[in-house]
Amino acid sequence: MTAAASAARRVRQLHPDFAYVLFTDEDIVSFVRERCPSWRALFESLAHAPIQRVDLFRYLATYHYGGFYLDLDVHLAQPLHVLLGHRAVFPFERLVEGTAHASLRTSTSSSTLVGQYAFGACAGHPFLLAILRSVAK
Repeated sequence: MTAAASAARRVRQLHPDFAYVLFTDEDIVSFVRERCPSWRALFESLAHAPIQRVDLFRYLATYHYGGFYLDLDVHLAQPLHVLLGHRAVFPFERLVEGTAHASLRTSTSSSTLVGQYAFGACAGHPFLLAILRSVAK
């Protein structure tokens, strides 16, 4: 079993009452075209940077549906149920000299960034909309 398959299996084991959705590359393109047409031009302009498309998609899908987003290499140690009482939850990553890209260390006065590998929010959450607007800039 691959690491991604193991992580996905663990998510399903810990959350049998959650809906679990995995999007293929084709599903992502269809989602943006059908559910988020106002973001389509930006999404398609990122054709040479596929990871940027995925980054945009994760915010769009969570903004649209609500719920938790997890990268396929996130291995949960415990269930996410304790986080359900919050309207939005995001990890923070410390900018460490030598590991963060130099532009990140010089373009922000903060020593942390909002992580995007795992987060959750209710549908339409204003923080996700603020992230999307920032991405659009």
